[in-house]
Amino acid sequence: MSGVQKEIGDLTLDEVARWGSALGRLHLAARGHPGDDRPSWSDQLPTLPPDERTAVDLLERVTDRLACLPAGEDDVGLIHGDFELDNVMWDGGHLSAMDFDDCGRHWFVADIAMALRDLRDPDSGQLDPDGPAVGAFLDGYRGERSLPEGAVEAIPLLLLLHDLTAFGLLLRICDLPVGEPVPDWLSRLDATLHGMLREYRDRFATAVVPAAIPDFRAPAAP
Repeated sequence: MSGVQKEIGDLTLDEVARWGSALGRLHLAARGHPGDDRPSWSDQLPTLPPDERTAVDLLERVTDRLACLPAGEDDVGLIHGDFELDNVMWDGGHLSAMDFDDCGRHWFVADIAMALRDLRDPDSGQLDPDGPAVGAFLDGYRGERSLPEGAVEAIPLLLLLHDLTAFGLLLRICDLPVGEPVPDWLSRLDATLHGMLREYRDRFATAVVPAAIPDFRAPAAP
């Protein structure tokens, strides 16, 4: 693909808005597509071992909340699944998306949450909804596709789901046989991944699951 990749710290707010606009156009193009051969968010839930009690309990609470979210055609559909900057090519004023491996049926706002995850506080994992870059991305998105009222409030919940899914994947990856010799590069990689697991466990220990998520739409008139 032609173009260049950009880092989040190198983007102007106008470029962040164009990034959000590109995701809005992508969602418009995908709206109404059945996606019958793609997994849904519930198909991708991680299977966590019982000894990871904190993560298991957190996943149960998160999925309980997700089950209460609106799931109409304006809320749920085919999403990219990993619309971070690593998967976006910039060619002048044109943006192209690649790597649709994680494409599936999910809340559209989940794509926003996952795209912006590098803007989170590294310790708490929280995304500041009032941050200038977040605001610029949302403005760009809304310039192409309206975002249901209340959808942004679901972002913290969807980021928790992403972290739990990534945690489950790391657990499956970190399976080097104990006591057997391995190359130095693999030993270093294993140590790095176990460090990531510890960070996730620390985050899960203090994670707050919203008691309720506002409805994505304003209540109907009586």
